Amino acid sequence: MILRYISTICFALIAFVVQAKSISGVVIDEHTKEALPGVNVTLVNDSAKVLLNTTTNGNGWFMLRDVKVNEAFVGLIYMGYESQKITVNINEGDLDLGEIKLSPKSTMLGEVVVSADKVIEKADKYVLIPTLAELNRASETLNLLSEMKVKMPGLQVNEALKRVSVDGGGVVFQVNGKEESLSKVQSLNQRDILRIEYRNTPDIRYADRGVSGVINFIMKPRQEGGTIMVELDESVTSLRSIATIAGTYYYKKSEWSINYGNTWQKNTKQYSDAQEQYIGRENIIYRNQIGQPSSMRDFSNNVSFGYTYMYDLNTMLAARLSFRAYDGNNRNYNIMEEIIGDAKSRYEKYNPNKSKSHSPTLDLYFRKNFSQTQSLELNAMGTISSGDYSREMHYKYDSGIDFNQINLTNNDSWAAALEALYSLKIGKVDTRYGVNYRRNHAENKYSENGAEFTPDHQTRNNLYFYGDLAGRWNKLGYTFSVGGKYFHNTGLSGSEHYLKFKALGTLNFKIDKHWSANYLYMYSPDMPPLSAMNDDVHTIDDISLQMGNLYIKPSTYQRHRLYVRYNTGNFYATAWGSYSRTDNSLNSVWYYDDDPSSKYYQMFINKTENGNYTDNISTQLDLSYQNLFNHLTLSASVGWDKYNVSDKAEYNSLNKVWASISANAYFGNWTIYANYSVAPRYSLDGRTFCRDIRFDYFGAKYRWKDFSFGARMVNAFTKRGFQQETETPSKVHPISKTFYIKDFANMVELNIVYRISFGKSYQRANRTLQNNGVDTGVNVKY
Repeated sequence: MILRYISTICFALIAFVVQAKSISGVVIDEHTKEALPGVNVTLVNDSAKVLLNTTTNGNGWFMLRDVKVNEAFVGLIYMGYESQKITVNINEGDLDLGEIKLSPKSTMLGEVVVSADKVIEKADKYVLIPTLAELNRASETLNLLSEMKVKMPGLQVNEALKRVSVDGGGVVFQVNGKEESLSKVQSLNQRDILRIEYRNTPDIRYADRGVSGVINFIMKPRQEGGTIMVELDESVTSLRSIATIAGTYYYKKSEWSINYGNTWQKNTKQYSDAQEQYIGRENIIYRNQIGQPSSMRDFSNNVSFGYTYMYDLNTMLAARLSFRAYDGNNRNYNIMEEIIGDAKSRYEKYNPNKSKSHSPTLDLYFRKNFSQTQSLELNAMGTISSGDYSREMHYKYDSGIDFNQINLTNNDSWAAALEALYSLKIGKVDTRYGVNYRRNHAENKYSENGAEFTPDHQTRNNLYFYGDLAGRWNKLGYTFSVGGKYFHNTGLSGSEHYLKFKALGTLNFKIDKHWSANYLYMYSPDMPPLSAMNDDVHTIDDISLQMGNLYIKPSTYQRHRLYVRYNTGNFYATAWGSYSRTDNSLNSVWYYDDDPSSKYYQMFINKTENGNYTDNISTQLDLSYQNLFNHLTLSASVGWDKYNVSDKAEYNSLNKVWASISANAYFGNWTIYANYSVAPRYSLDGRTFCRDIRFDYFGAKYRWKDFSFGARMVNAFTKRGFQQETETPSKVHPISKTFYIKDFANMVELNIVYRISFGKSYQRANRTLQNNGVDTGVNVKY
């Protein structure tokens, strides 16, 4: 009995001596002093045995609880930073290590890190950590991207047009992995951005949507409070206004958000010149269009409401309800000069067009992280679109003959989609497996000159399944993706169905400290839009018609791309080369109907057809220097494109050199910037060669507390302002057009941004909403 009491007392004393204690601290960046979330913190003993493990929260804070040893080592590991090992002695209660500073490192096993600029080159993307200077200099998110594009190969930003592109194509924006609109991205407080994950290759998940890259903004986590942002772009020399109001509020496990965007624009000096020929009749018809002052009014409203519920850090549900309304009105005036043989005539051409539509969308998303290596995402989307479109033609000849035509289209469409995505990490390889089903129905009623509406409806069913993997072997990063799509389209004239497969692969090789190379191969069958398969025959003018084609086949797109990147200090250089080919390309082809028995006898018909192929050879050199003299960032790009278009009856080609320069200068709270297109780039749309819109600008911004004030001049020292040129070669109807808006010449715009954040912080899981949009099947561009 006595021995039992003595044993009890001894064990109690031992327990008292080694009672459970805690170790805490805050981990920050040594240079920027920013907190580092997600740092891996471990407690190990002399034998290197891991006793406890945790990670820092959104504020960089951590706590190791239930520490039952007096002496040990605290290890800190964070991607892109030097690891740190701290000896601790906690004989006297809980231990607070205070601020622990981690230093960025220049190299790390299996990845490439540029410490001064904080660029981590992973197998499938670039991870960029904005410096404190970059965050402080930027007035908003687009401005931040414009500054950081020197580190993001292929990224192009035009702040005046609010346009972002990657490798010449579209972009999917995400916030914490959740897909968002550009207006939502603009509303972010750039100072809350922890890092940017940039992908300049198509994601197999979004391959169906034709995007070329993904930009994901990882934000500082929040707990209670919120953010408010108001931005206004107002032109003082023309009628153009863009406004955004956004707010987000966090409370416990819930997040509420609202985002409203409004664009209003009215032009009164809009012109369209054209030279065209119609070949097929006894005499060629020559028409010369002389643009007269015309007007255009655009008014669009976008509003979205979002709610996110975090059951815990591994389980969440998100919902978003959005609504878009558009009202457009164009009044185009032109003088036409026509020559048919020896006969010459002149007439006035008046084309008023109206478009009015609205579409609500509901998006639901669920995510569950089962462990650190696997997760499941479920997404459901539904949208409805309704619109009325009118296109009028009124020709008044000098001879007194008039031609009048009124085309009306009423549209009702809807789309619904379901998606499931399973992610699994196997060792050092990340894999994903997904399936997406989408049903799209479009019903259009078409009428000419008050006649009874002709109904047309189409239903498209898409089943898309895909999978990918990403990993690294020594210095070689790789991604391999495959997808399969079953496509079934049903219309009044019949139905078509196809089963096609997609493939995507990238290789990223780190040659040495300064050089790296990246290769991309893409194989992607593309389905035609519903508007191209519409059976309705639309009158274009007095001698031409436009029609769709239900039986056109999917085109097949293949691309090889290689770029080599060099970086030393703040200097960046990237050399690109690519070759792409589209077989069964979708082209707008002109025919002349010379069959006397046809109802369209002696008419020129524009119809969507499958061509043989289109080729594109492209080279490009990008040069950039950031923080020159600690005040200036310069970027320049020059390239050459060659396009070849082969149809069943003709072949055309185009060679063009293009170049652009941009600059940002910083002095205290002032930013001065400029973007100039030395020689605009050309692109190919079907069989039409299109010169990029010229929208050059220079301006200045001043930051004061929670405000940013800016002014810029767009298309300075020009007479035509906004200008676009197109050329469509054809043996039946060749045409070249020049469209320009003088209202945008020497345009002065003022910009005001007010942004404020309030409340505490906390940690949220990533999520994504990605199914959106409806194909209405409406084509009013004829």
